[in-house]
Amino acid sequence: MTLINRPLYYRRLGTFAVAALIGASALGQAMPHHHGQSAAAKPPVFIASTAKPFAALMDDAMAVMDDGMKRAPMNGVAEHDFVTMMIPHHQGGVPR
Repeated sequence: MTLINRPLYYRRLGTFAVAALIGASALGQAMPHHHGQSAAAKPPVFIASTAKPFAALMDDAMAVMDDGMKRAPMNGVAEHDFVTMMIPHHQGGVPR
């Protein structure tokens, strides 16, 4: 059964969910994205090594990804900001 064929309350629930996501996105635009970090701070570097346990390597990789997402250039347009933050997020999954 498609959404159009479903009862009206299902369609309204879907509309409400989309509106809530858009509203949450709009609220997020007013928030600072750089979390107090100066642009001059050196970004962390990930180095794979068998000398560290797996959990420590994952923490290091997450720190690099998080730093890249915080440094992404923001302009207040939700779609732009989301995409620019997703670039370092997905680069974190590509081995170098």
